[in-house]
Amino acid sequence: MKRRVDATLGGPEAARDVKLGRGGIREVEFFVQAQQLVHGGKDPRLRVRSTLGALGALAAAGYVEPALAAALAAAYRFLRDVEHKLQIVQERRTQRVPSDPDALLALARRLGFR
Repeated sequence: MKRRVDATLGGPEAARDVKLGRGGIREVEFFVQAQQLVHGGKDPRLRVRSTLGALGALAAAGYVEPALAAALAAAYRFLRDVEHKLQIVQERRTQRVPSDPDALLALARRLGFR
């Protein structure tokens, strides 16, 4: 599934996609879900629906290093925040960071950067 997503998303646009681009939301979700598939059959604590909840359960159960879980959770929250702010401003579903410098600066300010 991940290879299909990667194959359909390419070019310079891919680097600006916070959901499907490299290091994006889907990468965190794929990692977490893969760990759940590997370990969740034997460990019911991992049968959690939310990505962040599952990530916490994986760390608590010792399947993922706590530092890695914390870094992935922070990245996931940040990327979701970026996605939500993009969608609010554009009033539609989108995950692409703008290439226009003024729009990019406005996004950075909405995210709290000065």
